[in-house]
Amino acid sequence: MVCIHLSHQIIFPKRPRFYLSSYIMIPTWLNNRLYFLKTQGRMNLASESRVDLSIFGNPELSKQFAMMKYLDLSRTPLTSVDGLVHNKRLKHFTANKSHINTLRNFRALRSVDSVCMLETPISKHPTFKLSLLLVIGDHLHTIDNQLISQSLRDKAKTYSPIAADLINAGWMAEYPCPPVETLNQLCQQYGIQPNPKATNPIDLQVYSYIDKNMYTGDFETTLQKLKRKHEEMLKQGQALFGLIDDDADNKNASTQITSILNAHGMNVDPNDDDAILETVKELCNQISAPSSP
Repeated sequence: MVCIHLSHQIIFPKRPRFYLSSYIMIPTWLNNRLYFLKTQGRMNLASESRVDLSIFGNPELSKQFAMMKYLDLSRTPLTSVDGLVHNKRLKHFTANKSHINTLRNFRALRSVDSVCMLETPISKHPTFKLSLLLVIGDHLHTIDNQLISQSLRDKAKTYSPIAADLINAGWMAEYPCPPVETLNQLCQQYGIQPNPKATNPIDLQVYSYIDKNMYTGDFETTLQKLKRKHEEMLKQGQALFGLIDDDADNKNASTQITSILNAHGMNVDPNDDDAILETVKELCNQISAPSSP
């Protein structure tokens, strides 16, 4: 802090000062921005080469950082957001033209509603938006200044909850969602404790179209409903991912449903219609069964 000595008097600048613990050394790059944080809720670190995100985890500064609603890391040399801690008031995150190349620790941004990372290494990844939506959550409404499409949200609903943990550890989502066996292997690779609850009805309810009204007691009819709904979901994702054949018809519907079942730990032969029907029957029984008190 600059002061001027005149006749034994100390005249301080009129700019508001922040009285923090005498044991804390506030770096210059941060101190210069605390005024705007207090008055506007903005932490603009754009073009700052000395930024160190670990400072946000300092408990002595928690009151100051609790006011932060906007965080801008644009044009910084940061390659990740390692060190950043969760701030429930943070709503907007920007890191355009930064060097960020991973979504590791992005769960620290789970309160944000919008993310903008234009011209960054990570934004060039083919599943960047899908991975970002998975790790932050479905309340995220804009990515790179664009509203998230319903087709992308439908894709995200087909993933196991463990996918968010994997992305937070540095993995990027693969489409379609890998089977449970692969996810468990990835958990070991990234040091995550897997939660193998593939056949739990709660996990299967990530499909928005599956509900208790889907099952009427007729297994054949229920299977056909599942086929139609799944085909609709696949068509919605064609424009976004370009990975699904437009000529897909009923003869590969069994394979499509099998991929869903396999992704949730139910290994079924796509050529065995009886096995598929029996598995769907078990699924329907689980969904239609009354909840335990």
